[in-house]
Amino acid sequence: MNMMAMSILASTLGCLIWGAILGMIRGRNRSILRLIIIVASALLSLAMRNTLVDVIMGLEIEGETIMESLTAEMSGSEATAEFMTSLFSILFGLVSYIAIFGILQFVTWIIIFPICKIFVKKDKDKKKVGAGALIGLAQGFIIAFATCTPLVGMLTQVERLMPLIEELNGGPSSEEGAGFDISADDAISTFDANGNEFVLMEEEYGPEQGAGVAMDSPEAMFKGFSNSGVAKFYTAIGGWYYDMIGTVKVEGVSVSLDDYIDIIDVLVIFSNEVFVDNSPLQADIEKLPTAGDMVAQAEIMSNIGETLLAVGDKVDGLDGGGRYLMGTFVEMIKEMATASGPVYEGGDYDDDDGDGIVNIEDEDANGNDIPDVEEKEPLDPEMEKLVNTISVDTFNFTDAGMAFISMSEYLLKVSESLEGMRLNEEDVANIVDAINGNLLIKEMIGNTQIIKIDAREADMFYQYIAENVDEEDRATFWNMFGVN
Repeated sequence: MNMMAMSILASTLGCLIWGAILGMIRGRNRSILRLIIIVASALLSLAMRNTLVDVIMGLEIEGETIMESLTAEMSGSEATAEFMTSLFSILFGLVSYIAIFGILQFVTWIIIFPICKIFVKKDKDKKKVGAGALIGLAQGFIIAFATCTPLVGMLTQVERLMPLIEELNGGPSSEEGAGFDISADDAISTFDANGNEFVLMEEEYGPEQGAGVAMDSPEAMFKGFSNSGVAKFYTAIGGWYYDMIGTVKVEGVSVSLDDYIDIIDVLVIFSNEVFVDNSPLQADIEKLPTAGDMVAQAEIMSNIGETLLAVGDKVDGLDGGGRYLMGTFVEMIKEMATASGPVYEGGDYDDDDGDGIVNIEDEDANGNDIPDVEEKEPLDPEMEKLVNTISVDTFNFTDAGMAFISMSEYLLKVSESLEGMRLNEEDVANIVDAINGNLLIKEMIGNTQIIKIDAREADMFYQYIAENVDEEDRATFWNMFGVN
């Protein structure tokens, strides 16, 4: 059985058994009082966790609050600091909840113990003792529920996160598809060509037998835990409670760890399909002008459409918190694209007038020139337009995917010499608007002619572009569809 699952199960059973024993000792009346206090402690922990997080983030270290230090570590990027501090707040909130709940149990016990001794008589009736055991069992369950639910929630989310991180990092890699590193004095951890991890235990098995001994990777361990009965049990009965603990409000929007993992999921498909150098999407777009015939071109169009639909499915699946974080991430990209660089000012004076201009001759204790003001590097006009207009709402990959699927179907109809119009005015509008509305795809296509519209439909495309596309982009779109 998975070690993490065994630990959670042992903790749960321990709480139940110990609760029942204490309930028998306390009797019915004292057990009822303690049960009420345990429930109150759990609710109070929920209410206090964010307050404790605010206190922690506001603590000053060397004249700077932790929040200010985090912002500074993010190179002054407000969007990056906002993205990360929300994450830290969620993690601190989960840890704070568990800590506060544990402390309150101890503190309330110290307070209530003398009160029980003085004012609440101990039950001697066997029936009341039995009732006390049952109430104690309920008390143990509440303690196990309040403690294990956030732990199970975090561990199952780690299981979801690990393969995404591995994909972002490229997974186990080497030139031959296998690699190894020393994980202990007597063990070598190695990956086979399929990415499976093995451990060679020379001390225990000898150098020859060790090669066949498998050891679970961390990813497999977390996956095993998520599939365990105890994890499924707590997820089923306590998912709502974990969501309460692991959610923070940011500018009126509820943001959770799930939202952050959703963003990483989106980034994985972006990095694999869109933003990576020589991405499959970019490669397919570049193939279009040189496709041998309409059928081959239609197949490429279909591939592009399916890729965009897959990306769109991830983006469209983001809820309020996910879309908020995606918007923040887009702002991070903008800030990185327009990042400032240090500029040195020459001259024969110091900053005597306090205008912020520092002489290039001014040096720090190590003899390094002191940077003066920061000046933004000029962007390429097309990139500047992209940066200024891009937002989470421009990631409309689903419509763009449907546009390429429509063009693929159109090419097949043309190749079969079907009679009549193969596209109507609504189809033309959907295709042009979808590409025009996705700045990233439009940037990828650039001045490439991706399709040659047949003479029957060429006038519809030409007229729609003339009436609905900005003047500065019309020539590009006429060329894109081969109707110029």
